[in-house]
Amino acid sequence: MMIAGSRLRIVLFLGVLLFGFSGSVLADFSDLNNAFGESSYERQQRQAQKGFEDFDAEFGEESDDVSANTEPKRAAPQEAVKPASVIVVVPVVAPEPRKRAPKIEPVLLPRQTMEKSGLTFDLKSCRQVEKTLNCGFMITSNSFDRSVTVWLSGSNGSRMLDNAGNEYSVSSIAIGSKKSENWYLSTTLVSDIPTKANLRFTNISSEASSLAVLQVQGHASRGQGKDHFDLKFRDVAIE
Repeated sequence: MMIAGSRLRIVLFLGVLLFGFSGSVLADFSDLNNAFGESSYERQQRQAQKGFEDFDAEFGEESDDVSANTEPKRAAPQEAVKPASVIVVVPVVAPEPRKRAPKIEPVLLPRQTMEKSGLTFDLKSCRQVEKTLNCGFMITSNSFDRSVTVWLSGSNGSRMLDNAGNEYSVSSIAIGSKKSENWYLSTTLVSDIPTKANLRFTNISSEASSLAVLQVQGHASRGQGKDHFDLKFRDVAIE
């Protein structure tokens, strides 16, 4: 209890001191007001108010502008950058003109030999006099005697094509001493004895310079039967 009483006396003492100090301050402010008068105080208030108004007039709008300008500006959307078109210049090379393959001329053989059906046909030459062409042969029957028939015309007849594509039928044929201008010629050849034969063609074209094909068809006896032959001499020179 003694301690509580001491604390109370201290608080009361501090309160008296503070009251005395505040009263002194209020008395000083009252004396100042009386010294300068009421009109002086009001004039100071008006001057202070006018100073604030001038300050607002001078710096208020600028402050607003600054605040407005200080707002962050949105960045303008950027357009997508398109890649530049790349133009590739390809040099145009003119194709070389196609060269024609050189024409290969056939090798003309005036003499050719072929064997068929036991017979040997040896073409000696083809000679032209004006519009008549004679092709000479030597025909040999091998091993034994046999009958020989050469066809002149018809589907199985002998014929000739020149280098211009003109076709000719045989006009006449001669074998040994026999001669025919009909469908065929038949004779008997002795074995191993070459026998002369000749095929004649007429009305030969002036364009003809060689024979593309000289075809000789017929048949030879073989026992009781017949053996067909079809001989084709190609690229024959005309003498």
